[in-house]
Amino acid sequence: MLFVMLSWCTSQAIDAKDSSDSQQKPSATGYVFCVKQPIDGVPTYLNMCSKIRVGNLPCGQKVNVIERHDDFLTITLADGISKYVSAPSVSQQPDKYVGFGAESSVKNEGAPDCRVSSTQTLAPKAIYAPDPEYSEQGRKKKINGTVELSLLVGVDGRPHDIKVEKKLGYGLDERAVEAIALWRFQPATEDGRPFETRINVSMEFKLY
Repeated sequence: MLFVMLSWCTSQAIDAKDSSDSQQKPSATGYVFCVKQPIDGVPTYLNMCSKIRVGNLPCGQKVNVIERHDDFLTITLADGISKYVSAPSVSQQPDKYVGFGAESSVKNEGAPDCRVSSTQTLAPKAIYAPDPEYSEQGRKKKINGTVELSLLVGVDGRPHDIKVEKKLGYGLDERAVEAIALWRFQPATEDGRPFETRINVSMEFKLY
């Protein structure tokens, strides 16, 4: 028998509309700048108002800077997806810090409009979730336990970047990954607009 628990943690969120809008604007090249070379890099945010952290960028990574909103920059990576970072986190030069101030080619659009609104954010929801099968070794040894996974639910509802966070062994980790790769989701949304987010899934294997 298998028990599945799904939890949602916002990570690397992607706003599909902002992505397409950003691709239409001119951009300047920037480099992620870290003062003390933190292990986790520079944080990115879901938007410029809620300041929900949704992942990190490694120090020195090349980015496209689309526009500035006072303390925030809108950037895109090679995939064209919009992200938001604090303005002092990106430099015009890779070897020393040169910010995107008034003298840069990036236009400052002013402070973001953060007036209270009826924003509704919904977690991703599994709509097709086949159970994994027991591995032969796990069944023979009557292994019971939990495999913990993390994955990104894309705006397409498909799982990406699947990672085993807690292993069980005996071939059960592989079976859990194979099963979760087949899952399909309703993606997370903010006011009806989908974005990519990381979730955790716990799969408990139990034989009776």
